[in-house]
Amino acid sequence: MLARPLVCSLVLAAWSSVAAERDLPCNLAASLGTDATCALSQQCPGEPVRTIACEDATCTCWAGDEQAGECASGDVCRQLDPVQQLEQLAGPCCGFELHRD
Repeated sequence: MLARPLVCSLVLAAWSSVAAERDLPCNLAASLGTDATCALSQQCPGEPVRTIACEDATCTCWAGDEQAGECASGDVCRQLDPVQQLEQLAGPCCGFELHRD
């Protein structure tokens, strides 16, 4: 099972995206640890933090402190743009969308 939060990760970028029904922005942050470790989290006002975190061959999804899903990583952390790959994987793997506007 993937430990949460990822340790020794380097925050690569943070974006703000405006959720459709909200006046306040959601924060989206990505982190990479190694070729086999990466994560993407989104925090929106009034909602639990949603995270997809991948380590080796498995990605684990979290909604707050509760596990929301798990799937094969497909080496998403080794891809040219792992942030975009994590955004695309969140829907089918976790059942929630993460996005930057």
